[in-house]
Amino acid sequence: MASRKVQRRKRLLLLIFVILVAWTAIAFGRSYYRNYQAQQRLIQLESEIKAFEIRNEQLESEIERLQSPDYVERVAREELGLVRPGEKLYIIEEVSGSD
Repeated sequence: MASRKVQRRKRLLLLIFVILVAWTAIAFGRSYYRNYQAQQRLIQLESEIKAFEIRNEQLESEIERLQSPDYVERVAREELGLVRPGEKLYIIEEVSGSD
């Protein structure tokens, strides 16, 4: 009879051990998967940051170009028809050939 009790205790301890190992494996697996997801999200966000930095550099270059005196003068002359003091503006109109 004592042998049966020892056998039952051994089985119970083995069952508890198996449950603990399984629980630990599941917990580790979940933790590993969450870590993997976080790393993937980090890679994605770093890629997005790099794209935003490149776009930001492009926009800063565009701002510099648009603020340059040459560009401002060209727009003033071509789109607004402005001239510098002392200059004369001549407008040439096309004459149609069907008179």
